[in-house]
Amino acid sequence: MTDDPASPAATEPPWAFLARLEEQIALDQEACLRDCGAPWGELLERFVDALTGRPCPDPEGDAEAGDGGTTGGPGGPDGPDGPE
Repeated sequence: MTDDPASPAATEPPWAFLARLEEQIALDQEACLRDCGAPWGELLERFVDALTGRPCPDPEGDAEAGDGGTTGGPGGPDGPDGPE
């Protein structure tokens, strides 16, 4: 630390400094994420769908394009409710 008794580092315990620093970094990171303009709701939905194995809907609403949402999850052709 420092030998100067008037220094803020000398009066603040290290754990308190680290807690304050961590809080400030979290606030800065949250502000950056909000300002970047990414579609966080859509990204989170796609991430959860990928983790659960459920097909995510087409964001443009065109269900016939691409694979048609048949990824093999429940209700898909390979799932337990799919055709035999």
